Amino acid sequence: MADAVHPEALFTSTLQRRARSVREGLRPPSAAGVRRFVRLVSSSLDQLNAQARLDEGDARVVRAGVLHEAFLSLLYVREGRIPEAARLLAGNWYALAGRRATRGPVEVSLSPVEVEETDALLLELFSVAVTDETLAVSRDARGRQTIRRLMTALRVSYDDLGRMLGVSGETVRRWDRGTVEVSEAKLAALDIAGQTLSRLLRLFRLDRLAEVMRRPADAFGGQRALDWVLQGRLQEVADRYERELAYQL
Repeated sequence: MADAVHPEALFTSTLQRRARSVREGLRPPSAAGVRRFVRLVSSSLDQLNAQARLDEGDARVVRAGVLHEAFLSLLYVREGRIPEAARLLAGNWYALAGRRATRGPVEVSLSPVEVEETDALLLELFSVAVTDETLAVSRDARGRQTIRRLMTALRVSYDDLGRMLGVSGETVRRWDRGTVEVSEAKLAALDIAGQTLSRLLRLFRLDRLAEVMRRPADAFGGQRALDWVLQGRLQEVADRYERELAYQL
């Protein structure tokens, strides 16, 4: 890509913009300061992974790998040595992104950092922050996967799916694009919807399900099953189809 962002430049820019607030949260160590650093790195990885056109699974692996190796970069940031922190982060990203990286790997030469008495606590806070960030990304990826399954299988729009979940279509669109996190409650609703879709796909082939859902049926008071689905009654639809088909056996 002609307009590709160089990883080292991106990490440098991202860390420099928030350098003061991050450093203030590292001496003495604070969970908020460490979390701020981890999220800044994670947001840069979002951009780099998209630029390298990594698929969702590969992007998660690359993100987790770079974040888990980022403690030394955190120490460099604490000392105000942002270019070294950025160079190390970029080198780790290149090592994991491999041939899909937009340029060749950078040479990373490491210089010593000062170890402080509070670094054991800092490491604990860092490990927790990385775990939380990795889980949050995996959770959002699970939500996006379910959104796409539902939209494909039922042939519904973002607005339709929003009606099912009690939110706006724009909110669902943002979940799918990863610009807004899915709340725990809505992720649970998506999980249930995904499980219910799996039940329906045991009864009907994928290429027929959307058509079946659009036929008026006595089981739904003469309405279409899809009308019930859009009212948030997907589980009731699956229950009724299972009973109806069981009677025919």
